[in-house]
Amino acid sequence: MPVPYNLVSHDAQQALTEFSTAFDAALAVADPDGWAARLGYSFTSAALKTTFPLPLSQAGFRERLGDDKLRRLYEISLSIVPREWYDGVTAPSKVVEAPDFIGWVGEPARIATEWLRHPNTITAEMLHDNPLLDLYRIERPGGSTASAIHLFSASHPVHVGVSGLGTFDNDLAGSVNEALIVTLKEYFRSVKGPNGKPLGLRLGSLLVPPALEEQFRDLLELDTIVRAIQNVSKDENVAAVTVNNRHKGTVGLEVGDELEDADMVYAFAAAGPPPWVLQTTGTPEEIRYDKDSDSWKNTGDLGLKYTGQAGVVGALPHGIARVTIS
Repeated sequence: MPVPYNLVSHDAQQALTEFSTAFDAALAVADPDGWAARLGYSFTSAALKTTFPLPLSQAGFRERLGDDKLRRLYEISLSIVPREWYDGVTAPSKVVEAPDFIGWVGEPARIATEWLRHPNTITAEMLHDNPLLDLYRIERPGGSTASAIHLFSASHPVHVGVSGLGTFDNDLAGSVNEALIVTLKEYFRSVKGPNGKPLGLRLGSLLVPPALEEQFRDLLELDTIVRAIQNVSKDENVAAVTVNNRHKGTVGLEVGDELEDADMVYAFAAAGPPPWVLQTTGTPEEIRYDKDSDSWKNTGDLGLKYTGQAGVVGALPHGIARVTIS
């Protein structure tokens, strides 16, 4: 006589717990490429608004002549008001509790991964939008005048409050060739601080869209490159030679899958001032829609939702340059 096999339904609460456990495990091991946190200043906070001081002066020692004038730190500031984000899933309870329900087919891990890469997504959006900088907001008694200069601009003043020190341009153009790397190295060496003297910056890395990854890998990682020989009198290339690639190993390469512009490349100074400030709440909050919820009573669906706060704001333009590739 055959032994009877009893199919036991999958309890709804147990199913939601399994999803939650799988999400927590995925959040602990998921390793998306967090370029936004590496290239800017990133911190974790649940604050609804955070204010950061922006320096208007450059560190440097002066001879003591009897009246030591200290530099003010909090003359200008930027503020982050993070936005709230969510993702979640729902399924009919009769499906989840059916004997043949096989689980959540990797959905917890996908949600966890997307939360970890979400800082990249909102930072890519910020770079595409090229926001106005709080650095140039003018405070006056009774109010303030909004900034009129974007993160990428041809008219960044060397010193916000002192005219006559000149400007710098971090909105550039170029092609994927050796000349671009030379130009960027020279550019960062030329950027001045509020005291009118070079900041001592050096080109550290490039952030490129996927469409340009292989071209830049060839430029920065091959042992040799092809260099054109030019007839100066006729302003034309007459030959080409292969030379050692002296730029190999000197510039880091980041690939931003989330970047919205296929022809925009971003250059960063090594250890330069942060071009943006990024705030997240860390692990998102979990909200369950089980059989005690109004959602299930109205629709018959079980669900799980994850919510968190994240925001990014442009900070200082000195350590970043945008290059439109032609």
